[in-house]
Amino acid sequence: MSNGNSETGVKKRDGLILQIVISVVCAAVGILLLFVQEVQESTLCSIFCYVLLAAGVVSIIAFFATKGHRRLHDYRFAYGVVLLVLGVVGLIRADALVAGLTVCIGLVTLVLAVVILQGFVQLRVVGNRIWIVELVLTVLSLAGSILVLLSVKPIFNLIKDFPYWVLTCVGIFSLVSLLLVWAGLKYSNREVKQEEPEAPAPACEPVPEAAPVFEEPAPTFDAPPADDAPPAEPPAESADDPFNG
Repeated sequence: MSNGNSETGVKKRDGLILQIVISVVCAAVGILLLFVQEVQESTLCSIFCYVLLAAGVVSIIAFFATKGHRRLHDYRFAYGVVLLVLGVVGLIRADALVAGLTVCIGLVTLVLAVVILQGFVQLRVVGNRIWIVELVLTVLSLAGSILVLLSVKPIFNLIKDFPYWVLTCVGIFSLVSLLLVWAGLKYSNREVKQEEPEAPAPACEPVPEAAPVFEEPAPTFDAPPADDAPPAEPPAESADDPFNG
């Protein structure tokens, strides 16, 4: 039982860390592409590939360090190998990666938008009112990522560097969504615990009375007269006895 709980805890922690890292990286890369003119797309793509390599190595090391080979459904080794392969291919084909940067941005933001969508579903099911804010973030993230993937020319012409804006905003939205879901679920779980009636104490069964114990008196034996006891003296003769001459 403890092994199952530890495995679930590891998966939750890894998923949370992965979402935070991807969101921060997306927001940071988008800000650099928007406001730092000296930064070139090829340089960012190379940095991104090196990050993939480092993440792959860390994932493989963590798999063995935490004895992941003893747990069911621990795929950190497989994830690490995939990240290593993607990093190597990206470094070899950096020109192709730069050419398809818009598609890569659309795919990454779509993944984050789906994660935000799950947060909206969770808050809506538990009935927390902040699901409205989560819904707005979901709609904006999904719409932006889909428009980037479809390369809608009117939008691209209307908003300069539209994919970079989507990348930045979706990264920030993902962090805000994570905070909202954490706060909303924590509040809802606390309300559920307060509304749950306390379990009644188990009724104590009456202890059966012990049957009365009658103690038999110990037999007493009169001591027999001793053989050497002196004989009893005859009664003294009375002076008034008429037969006494």
